[in-house]
Amino acid sequence: MSLGVNHLGYIVDKMPPQFIAMIADLLSPKLGINKHTPMRIEKWLQHLTDKQHIEVVFIPDDEWETRLMGVDARSKPLDKLIELPERFSKDLYCGDWYAIYLILHELGHVSLSHNRILHKDIHYQPSRDENPEFHADLFAVILLIKVMKMPVSPLFEFNLQDGVIDTACHLLNQNHPYQLSLF
Repeated sequence: MSLGVNHLGYIVDKMPPQFIAMIADLLSPKLGINKHTPMRIEKWLQHLTDKQHIEVVFIPDDEWETRLMGVDARSKPLDKLIELPERFSKDLYCGDWYAIYLILHELGHVSLSHNRILHKDIHYQPSRDENPEFHADLFAVILLIKVMKMPVSPLFEFNLQDGVIDTACHLLNQNHPYQLSLF
């Protein structure tokens, strides 16, 4: 019997948001992430390679589109490898928040040791605690807001998992930028 695409999905080991935020916070110095990182991208990428043995590779755009059309980036956590299309390298070196987010998102998969588990149950709805994309988004957003001091508002332009910004703001005790304040 063949199962359709709707019957398949990937989950990872459960991790509550507080744990992900703690890991992001504890790893930020080791990963060389600080408020100056957006202005020192080349130094940061070299640090990831030299000190953490995490390789960030830019794939030529035509090759990327042939292999991974529609995907902005990918990681192989067990190999400590992050791949992006070459078109993002210029944006990254210019300090573009979205390009930085992409690296941090994939770094989240690597840092959280995501080992995807295939499930085949049509009725199974994974929780955010076992959703690898929620984990990686939250990891990236915590680092962007808390460590790199990025304003929250631009995050709404990113295609983040539902609830990531609210969860991050709650964990960091920050006001949501579009939350009405009565006081």
